[in-house]
Amino acid sequence: MSDALFSTGLHLLLAEHHRALETVCADLRGAVYADETCAVVDAYRHFEHAVILQLEIEEHELLPEFGEVFPLEAEAIRSEQRTLRDELYRLGVDVELHQARAERFERLVGMLKLHLEVEESTLFPWVETFLAMPARRTVFTRIGRSLFELGKVHQRRAA
Repeated sequence: MSDALFSTGLHLLLAEHHRALETVCADLRGAVYADETCAVVDAYRHFEHAVILQLEIEEHELLPEFGEVFPLEAEAIRSEQRTLRDELYRLGVDVELHQARAERFERLVGMLKLHLEVEESTLFPWVETFLAMPARRTVFTRIGRSLFELGKVHQRRAA
């Protein structure tokens, strides 16, 4: 595959992945309201995997280089990621115990939106211009697969 395919649009792909996470989280909130516990558990596993993937890609592929140039901004993003991971873990326990509340999903959607706003104003513009090609290829491939999977989860919920 030509490197030209990976040279632009990375920030759009990353932002779209965040929005897909928000959509699936909103779907989960709806399933909680409808008291569909089995659907919540199944969809949450996919959602959690996709959020962790996004965080890992940022931590391993994006933030090391970004942090060399913008250390304070990188640390702020890492701090947000720790908070997201903590909330994700607590929500996962609630889901497994069938005690998840819709408000927790609403809170997580809000956290994801704020996290995206920070990244869209700091990390993503830098990534689009300066991220090395090997990391760019990795991000495109992994995020693309995850978007496909999130789309399937959303379609199952919408059906």
